[in-house]
Amino acid sequence: MSENDQEALRAQVMESVTVLREAIHQAAVHQDYAHLHTEKVQAALGRILVSNLGERLGGSLPHLVAALEAAAKLYLARHSATPYDPTNELVGAVGLYKILAMVPDVQQPTQVRWILTALEGREPEMGDDPADLSNAASTVLAYSRATEDESVVPVALKLLRRAVAACPPGHPYRKDILNNYLGALSWARGEGSAEPDEEIVEVLDALLKEEDGDGDDEHAAIRKATIGGTLTEEATRTGDLATFDRAIAILREAVTAMPDGMDGKAGFTENLGRAHLNRWLVSESSADHAEAVSVLLESMRITDADDPFRVTRMGFLAHALMAERGSADKEQVIAVLREMSDIGPGIRPSTLAMLANSWYLAWIQFEDPALLDTVIDLVKQVGDSERGVPAEERARRLGDVLWARWDHKRDLSDVDEIISALGSHLSGMELGDSKSLNRLARAMRARWESSGDSVAIEHAVALLSLAVERAPEGSGEKAMYLNNLGSMMLRAGTLSRDRKEIERALALGRRAVAEAPADDPGLPMYLHNHSAAHGLMWRVTRERTWLADGLRLARAAVDATPQDHPDRLGHLSNLGGQLLMLGTHDDDLRLVEEAVTVLVPCADSANAADPAYGVLCIHLAQAFQRLGEAVGDPGLDLRARDLFRDASRSAPPRTADLVAYRRLWGKVAAQAGNWTETAQALTGAVELLADHLGPRVSRVDQERSLADFSGLATDAVAACLEVGRPEDAVGVLEKGRGILLAQSLRGDDEMVRLAAAHPDLARRIENLRNLLAESRDPGL
Repeated sequence: MSENDQEALRAQVMESVTVLREAIHQAAVHQDYAHLHTEKVQAALGRILVSNLGERLGGSLPHLVAALEAAAKLYLARHSATPYDPTNELVGAVGLYKILAMVPDVQQPTQVRWILTALEGREPEMGDDPADLSNAASTVLAYSRATEDESVVPVALKLLRRAVAACPPGHPYRKDILNNYLGALSWARGEGSAEPDEEIVEVLDALLKEEDGDGDDEHAAIRKATIGGTLTEEATRTGDLATFDRAIAILREAVTAMPDGMDGKAGFTENLGRAHLNRWLVSESSADHAEAVSVLLESMRITDADDPFRVTRMGFLAHALMAERGSADKEQVIAVLREMSDIGPGIRPSTLAMLANSWYLAWIQFEDPALLDTVIDLVKQVGDSERGVPAEERARRLGDVLWARWDHKRDLSDVDEIISALGSHLSGMELGDSKSLNRLARAMRARWESSGDSVAIEHAVALLSLAVERAPEGSGEKAMYLNNLGSMMLRAGTLSRDRKEIERALALGRRAVAEAPADDPGLPMYLHNHSAAHGLMWRVTRERTWLADGLRLARAAVDATPQDHPDRLGHLSNLGGQLLMLGTHDDDLRLVEEAVTVLVPCADSANAADPAYGVLCIHLAQAFQRLGEAVGDPGLDLRARDLFRDASRSAPPRTADLVAYRRLWGKVAAQAGNWTETAQALTGAVELLADHLGPRVSRVDQERSLADFSGLATDAVAACLEVGRPEDAVGVLEKGRGILLAQSLRGDDEMVRLAAAHPDLARRIENLRNLLAESRDPGL
């Protein structure tokens, strides 16, 4: 830059300095701080706060100092102004004065000197005037909050301790200084600079003494209630019952002193109820819970209909009513929740989220599926209106409640909605953490198990493979994803009998068991799945070692499963199955008898709706059959027959399993000469198979299922003819032929070539294939 250019720049900078100085002067004279924020001032400030200003000024120190000092003084003037943001302006001023500290002749304003001294870890040199000490501490703390610099907090606390000591009881500034001190202590505790619990209580005591001598007007009651609320926070944090008692006594005294109809009384009454509720969380005393509910009901009684906190208050009441699990009054809780819901649209997103959470807790409390529909509707509303929450987090919330409903109702539309919600926030499979990938994979697996959709299981395997890669090594999280992936490969191997798929399931299961921490609550499930993989490998290889190792793992899984765990039934069923297979293989009746001993109590106590109930019945039925044959007891055969029938009426996760159970029952019923039951079981199996082999099931899986269930339709026809129902026989036969025709039209290679040459004809054939595969009309 030439010397002339530098001179021009110096003149421009000094013009900017003049603009800033004049703005500060005008703001002080007219007490109008808008002068500090004009476009002209902003432009002048921008010309000063540029990089390399000193170099561009040719090293002219007077010009540089004048510019930076003018900008710093502007920031300080703005710091004193409202309604602008004063804290950020203070930080700007301190930053400039840090630079100017190297210039001897620049005087630092008092506020800046306080902060710069505190940054050096020293107390500012000042007298013992309590107001000055408190102001200095407040300024230092304001800087700390704005910059998150904790190093100055101890200095602020020392200043406030001096201020309190210099301000005796009854002093006009004492309450304000004590309140500043209380805020500083809370800030210090929150930032980890100190653990001043006792000091906070001492300050609250001092404030309370000041209020006790200040009359019984409404304002004194409000201040007392505020003190009680702060003391409640301390009690909640420390769990100290004595502190709770003091807080509750102060709040009760303050609320009692407030006249009816006074603004804020309902809110302070709510605080009293929440204090009782928090005390109950520590004491687990029914008396505390009853008092909390009573006080919260009173807060609702005195709450105006247009009170903006009405919905939130009702939410706390609902949570209190449901707090003692097993004793909640469902009608009362639902009445409160419906009143919350009737407030209507326009409530804040945070309040809407609390409303959704309250309904969700009610569903958990009362196990009423009808409530979950309301929860899902509310969560969808929250997702549409809540700001500041990432889209993936909103999708996760919706996915969780939809999964809860799927787990209860088994409606495939819920799974599809989960896939849509979660999948829309994952760009292919390049984004998303392991937990999100696992949730989406879980939904994909559910779709596959319910519909046979092979595309879904391919996506599930890919998603879980990514989840395994991204999970931390040696973590319980990684062990869980390894197990989930191994479980999917086990399912795929069950269908395909492909040794490579089973070997991969075994390898994944072995890693899951090895990497799971000893106290991992998922370890029993990992052992169970690994045992099942051994059993499947035996079916393929017929090598006894797989059975022996599978039985060992099954015993370990049962031993590790708590008595009241919901998975225990499935683990016992697997143990019974492993005992039966090894006993049959070795012709060892003792193992078969042990299988019966394990399975009978399970069958007697199991819920028929449990997904593991069907396979449990099959295992026990086969064990009874084996024992019946060995000892010649026809009664055992009858018991086996009943269990096969029960399995045919169960609800396993996969449709293909139910087809197999019904076919088994049909075979057993036919052997017993019960042709009516045979016809019913086998025709039902054909109907299920037709639905199972939908258009999204891969060609390989469709052909495999057809091979597994070959002869099913003709067996059903024979049973229908046996009971004199020829019209049903024709319908079943046509249904079977429709399945076969649909598959014959599915030659994928041929369809690709046909679509290329004759797209209209290919489209017509595809439509016909879908119609044949999906229609339930036996006339097709």
